[in-house]
Amino acid sequence: IPSLAKTLENSISKSFICKVYFHQNDNHMFYRQISYVEPFFVKHFKKNPFLNKTRKSSIDFGYSFLDAISTKIIIPSDYLIDEMPDNKYINLSENSGYFNFRTEVIKDTITQNQHITIESKLNIDRTLYNVTEYANLQTFFSEIIKKNNEIITLNKF
Repeated sequence: IPSLAKTLENSISKSFICKVYFHQNDNHMFYRQISYVEPFFVKHFKKNPFLNKTRKSSIDFGYSFLDAISTKIIIPSDYLIDEMPDNKYINLSENSGYFNFRTEVIKDTITQNQHITIESKLNIDRTLYNVTEYANLQTFFSEIIKKNNEIITLNKF
């Protein structure tokens, strides 16, 4: 990675901006160059916090929250998007939270370059979840982690 710039803004929203510029060495001995891009440097959770098979007490998040992560990836003009994650929306029981994962490909009409915008939002509306909701939370967080780990495949032509 030739350059990396980070900016942390001290505001109410606690925004974190990370710009990464990279290039691929063209001296590879491949017939076709494929690049795999993991879109998120920062994730809601690296692993599922609910690993036990059962739970004997309530789940207390301490506070309700909305965690949003957004990524914009500019695709060089000599690359095509081969695969990318699909959109996904998951609702927790009784509308007590949701996960929304949205992708969009936009083509710049002036430069003809494409960029991918990916938004991942996790909303937990309640602070306390009953022990009977444990299995639902476990599945919910498994789906979030799985979705946020999906990659984008680019082909150089």
